[in-house]
This record gives sequence, C-alpha cells and structure tokens, in this order.
Amino acid sequence: MELKRRRFLQGMLAGGGALASGGLFSAMAAALDVSPVSASARQLWLKNGAPREAEFAQGLAMANPDGLTRLSLSRAELYRPTHLQHLLATYSGQQLVGMMEQGAFELLHELVRSAGGRVLYTGQHRWGGGAHDRPRHAIATTPQTQRLGNILYRNLRVLGEHVLLNQLHATGSMASLSGTRGPSMPHGSWPELVGAALGNVGASAGRPYPVEKKPHMQLVADATPGGSLVSFMFEV
Repeated sequence: MELKRRRFLQGMLAGGGALASGGLFSAMAAALDVSPVSASARQLWLKNGAPREAEFAQGLAMANPDGLTRLSLSRAELYRPTHLQHLLATYSGQQLVGMMEQGAFELLHELVRSAGGRVLYTGQHRWGGGAHDRPRHAIATTPQTQRLGNILYRNLRVLGEHVLLNQLHATGSMASLSGTRGPSMPHGSWPELVGAALGNVGASAGRPYPVEKKPHMQLVADATPGGSLVSFMFEV
C-alpha cells in the first residue's frame, strides 16, 4: 500500500498541464512583486495538531524529504499573536506551509501580511457529514504558484471532488475555473495530495516566477456541516 501511494503521488505531480482559459475578473488592488522566491529558502512545516494533519504531513514529507523543517505549535500558541510574531521574525526569508483550522489561519495570515510577508497560495477544504458528501476545495494562487494550482485543480477533480480555482496573473488580472467529475483514482486522499503538491514546490524553490507581494485572498463562507481546514504557503 505504501508503494502504491508513493507511485500515485509521483504520478499526480508529474503532470499539471495547462488549464483551459477561464473568465477574467477585475484586477486586484494589491501590488505585484516579480522577484522570485529565494533559492536558499527552507520549507518550514507548521505542525499544529489540525484534523487530518498526519495525511497532509505524509504527502509533504514524501515530496520534499530533504528540505523540510518541522515547527510544532500547541493550540494555545496558535492564538497567541506575540508568539507568532516572534516565530515569523525568527524564520524571516523562509517558506512556511501547513494546514490549520480557519480561525487560527486568519490570525496567522494577518500577521504575515503585517510583517511584510508574501502569500503564495491558500486553499480552503470543506467536507460535509453525510456519507455521500464530497469535499469541496477553494484554491487561490499567485503567478509563482500557478503550476501548483494547475496540479491541484486537475488532481482533486480526479479524486471526484469539486474545485474552485482562482489564479492571479502577473498582469493583475484573475482567472477562475470551477469543476467536478467522477472519481477515477482509487488511491490517495486530498490532504495527502495537497501536502505532496506543496512539498513539490518547496523542493524546487528558487525558480524565477513572479510572486504577488500582498494579495487579498477571500475565503468562501463555510456553510457546509462537517469539517473545514485551510492549507497555505507563505514566504515570511
């Protein structure tokens, strides 16, 4: 089973072809910064005890086994602004990834922006309580993480799940795609797939893609009973 899962994730990450063109929305107000992510940036995983974090971590470590550093936070520390500000200052210039509950994410998100950090990717993942409810994913990417968005849009749909993808382009315009299709892959889970996709970006940091400096990414309202988590990638 371990070998099947590894081959499944490797196959998923190897693709990531171009998306069909979507409708354009009004340009976002935030300024764009075309400098690449630092080639020397380490990928830091913010371990926080969120539900399904073990699956996420397995995918993350599988894709980036050598460049990953773990930072563990208790639930109390997640909601302590001074502790988070110290963490961001200590690891300035590094890439921070993780998956957490929405309340904790919103606090961290604001602190990252206030400290001048860059938001590279956010994803909200929701699932209902019914046996036939399929997870729903709202993904937002910047020009730096466009390929990551392509991979997640394609592969989460292969798992039979609904995906909304908003991609900010270097011109300031935004493209949006939404879709669902029947499942055709029996192996893997969405937390593991998301973790593997983020780890894959960390393993290839330093490519000269443009990055948005301070995007304003709106999360969709969580109206579905069940669970809700947010995955993210920041440069702090």
